Amino acid sequence: MMEHFAYDALVADLSHTYQREKAFSLTYLGANLGMVLAPTIRALLFINLLDLAFFIDSFTTLISTLLIIFL
Repeated sequence: MMEHFAYDALVADLSHTYQREKAFSLTYLGANLGMVLAPTIRALLFINLLDLAFFIDSFTTLISTLLIIFL
């Protein structure tokens, strides 16, 4: 998780001093929810809708590539 330090630096840089604690709390909440929900959704898609799982994977890869190219 080498990118964790970069996320922390971005949160500290982009948030105001009085909002920094709430910003970090929201970041950790999102990470914890992602760790819980991602395997659950992945298992459901793998069991029932394998084609949709591959479509979602290709769509997110395309979107992230376009974001890297244009930003």
